[in-house]
Formats: sequence, C-alpha cells, structure tokens
Amino acid sequence: MTEQADRTLQLRDHLVRLVRGNGQPVRMANADVVVMQWRQDKFSAIYQAPFQRQPGGEDTPRFLEKRPAGKAALPYVLDLWTEGRTKTKVFNLEWDGRGSFFLGALKAGKWQDELLALTVDD
Repeated sequence: MTEQADRTLQLRDHLVRLVRGNGQPVRMANADVVVMQWRQDKFSAIYQAPFQRQPGGEDTPRFLEKRPAGKAALPYVLDLWTEGRTKTKVFNLEWDGRGSFFLGALKAGKWQDELLALTVDD
C-alpha cells in the first residue's frame, strides 16, 4: 500500500472512532437519511454507514482510481471540515466492507496531526 493510502486509512479509522464515540445522530435536511455528526474544536464531520454490513471478506484496501460514470457511491461515507476564516472540506472518503475505497478529497495540512491528537470522550 502507498504512504498516502496508509495515511488515508489512519485518518479514517481515527475519525470513525471519534464520530462513533462523541457524535450524535442527525437527519439530513434534504434526504431521508440519518447520519452521525461530530463537532469538536475546529472540526466537524459527518459519517454515513449502511444499516447492515456489506457481505464479503476483508481484502487489502485499494484505491478506486476513478469512479466510472454512473457508478453508485460506496456504502460508507466520511466527510470532514475544518473551520478557520472559512469552513473547508479537507477529507472525503467512501469505502465498502471489501477493501475498496474512493478518496474524494485529502487536503494537506497540520489539521491531520491535530485530528489524530484528539481522543474519544469517555
């Protein structure tokens, strides 16, 4: 796996722990979808997961180089924004339970280390 893929999965796994541990369920305004929303310090995130896990084994994760036109989104979605003078999306990832993922956005910055330093409130 590449260094970027390793970092992507490290950020995903840590952010999912934060959202599951400290987030709140919210209904999206324009859709009949409930997501987990999390806010802390300058960060805000939305995590969407299917109600049932996708069948299949765990393979080595791999990037989907390009999403073919018309292909449905993957079942897990994670979006992260940081707030400074403006609110900026810095991370967007979709993945499935079989190891495929699509990295829609990963902006470089100190936010990555700041996020990894946060812990789940007990």
